[in-house]
Amino acid sequence: MAMTYRELQDEVLGTRFSEINRPSIKRWINFRYAALWSMHPWPFKLQKNANASFVGGNSQVVSAADDIKRVHHLTDADGAKLAYISPDLFFERYPPADTATADPTEYTVWAETVYLGPTPQADGNLYITYERKFGHVGTSDVVNGNMENDNDSTYIPAEYDYILVPGSIALGLKIENDPTWEALEAEFRSMIGVMVEDYFPLGGEKSQYALMQDF
Repeated sequence: MAMTYRELQDEVLGTRFSEINRPSIKRWINFRYAALWSMHPWPFKLQKNANASFVGGNSQVVSAADDIKRVHHLTDADGAKLAYISPDLFFERYPPADTATADPTEYTVWAETVYLGPTPQADGNLYITYERKFGHVGTSDVVNGNMENDNDSTYIPAEYDYILVPGSIALGLKIENDPTWEALEAEFRSMIGVMVEDYFPLGGEKSQYALMQDF
């Protein structure tokens, strides 16, 4: 069972700190959580085949998840994969003044917006596989950004939640110029190493998570 934000705080507080440190502890936990999230293309960040929609005459995907960090690939309603091209090439090939429409075969991503080319001639649906933005589990759904409420929890697998405890303690001790932070930092790094071996065994990240190459 996942540890709640409050439980993580209490674990950190109950070792080397007092209640007066709780506001700082909250920040330490979120900082370490964000760092862990960003270290690797963890498979749990991948959202597969999320529904999205577009409107005829508009090149932008108008209905898509709000937690898209990086698009890995798009497929149309028939399962055909659209080709990714760079924004520069896309807007050269499909300038805003171009009013031609057809079934989209290509896409790009600019300023967190997905653009389809050619501009669709009719309304339709597609499926997006993407890497999530940094977020957490809130009351009933995944929420972007830091944990805030006591009952929030991380989005990492529950068995690895405790990694954040030595990591947060080490950060707090380092800030307070306590030389014992180094041992806890080493433990934090060691536990991340175990997590890496679990998700990226032998072949490394690229072979285990080859989907990243699609973008």
